[in-house]
Parts: sequence; C-alpha cells; structure tokens
Amino acid sequence: MLRMKERSREHISRELQVVARRLILLRIGLDKPDGGIPHLNTPAAGFGCIGAGVCHNTPLAKEQILFVLAANFHSTVNKLIKLLGTTHTHQEIGEAVDGLIKRRVFEGIKTLDLGCGFIPVFARVLRTMGAEVYTADVLSADKLEWYVRPEDHNQSAKEAETRNHLCCNLSFPETVEMILRRTGGKFDLITSAHLSTDWSKHQTGLFDFPRSLTRLLQKLLRPFGIYYSPMDLTPRMFLGEEGFMELDII
Repeated sequence: MLRMKERSREHISRELQVVARRLILLRIGLDKPDGGIPHLNTPAAGFGCIGAGVCHNTPLAKEQILFVLAANFHSTVNKLIKLLGTTHTHQEIGEAVDGLIKRRVFEGIKTLDLGCGFIPVFARVLRTMGAEVYTADVLSADKLEWYVRPEDHNQSAKEAETRNHLCCNLSFPETVEMILRRTGGKFDLITSAHLSTDWSKHQTGLFDFPRSLTRLLQKLLRPFGIYYSPMDLTPRMFLGEEGFMELDII
C-alpha cells in the first residue's frame, strides 16, 4: 500500500482490510507491553527498547512502526507476518526481523517525520530499513540525542540524520517550499506522533489544527501518499484533486 499508484476507492478499501489484519498480527506478535518492540531494537537507531519511554521514545513511536510494516507488502515483511500467524520461536522472529534491515524493505519510500522531537525513534528505525527519511522540528539537529554505548556508535547514521533534519516552524507559510526544496520533492509517507503538542509551544497563531495541517499535507504528499498519526488512529490517503480518503483500519 505504501507504494500504491493510481487505484480505485474500491481497490484501496480491499487493501485496507488486508492492512488491518496484518496490523493485528504485528501487534500480537511484536508489541510487548513491558518492552516495546524488542525484536527491532538496534544500536544503529541509537536507543534501547522501542516504545518503552514516557516523554520520548513513547508507545506512539511503536504504533508508527507497526502501521508502516502492516502497510508494506514487501516479500520480507510478508514472510514475517506469515510467521507471526504460526507457531514460532523467539529466534525465528529475531531472524525475520533482522531480514527487514538486511533486505532494506523500505527502500524507495520517501518519508517525513513531523515533530520528531529529541529522539526520532521512528525515523531512525525506518532509515535502518532502507527508507529515505527526513525529520522536521523546531529543534535544530544538534539537539537530537543518541543514547548508545561507545562500541555501538554509528557515525554514518548520525551524519545521515543531521543531513536530513529540517529545523523549521510549520506556522510560517514559507516552510512548505523550504521542505520541498531541501528534500527534492513530495513524499510517499508523512507521519507524526507528537506534532500537535510539540508545535503548540511555538505557535504564532498561523498554524491551526487540523485545517493548516491538511493544507500542508496537500502540498507535501504525492498522489496516493499516506499520512498517519497514532494520535488520531485514522490514516489518510491523498487522492490529488479528490482530496483525502480516510483509511479506517482500527
């Protein structure tokens, strides 16, 4: 679904039913209440257990990751989800998840994480799985934090994050053009976990939710691109001149 080109609403609705079933399997198989998504923890991402934090690296990041996996029909993701629906061992799941990184299952998916915060967990995980990821926040790149042991330090990952981070304020009308200019064009996927709370501290009165967010997404998403926020649980697909279609999968 993340790589979807022009399709009818009926076709999209059928694929949504598949995504919903896949999301259930992923939540049951990978989402551990006491430890985030343990199988996806990686030193390259610069943090411990995914989704186990309170202020940063929250369960919302975990929901972002589970959703995009459910919407990715790459054969390696399909293999993982099929395995989750059968009797399996911890080692088998670990090997299947390692395959997501080795096979770069999000390669070709251009992604923007709005309001990424100090520790952009979602962006880091997708980048390790091959996506072209950009982050945007009122925080500058030098404020992004990495909690890793010295032996796990990944300089190339840090450089990619710094290079693709956009320090900006969505309240300013010129921000959209700056994002398009810096990133080279429109996005397949835009997501945000804490956008409405983070940006509210920096309001100038010009950015009102959700109307201004919708206008921003119309300019940044390619046709059939997807916006997802675990805050409202209803992904939206941009259909171009037809506007947005709500993707009811929850």
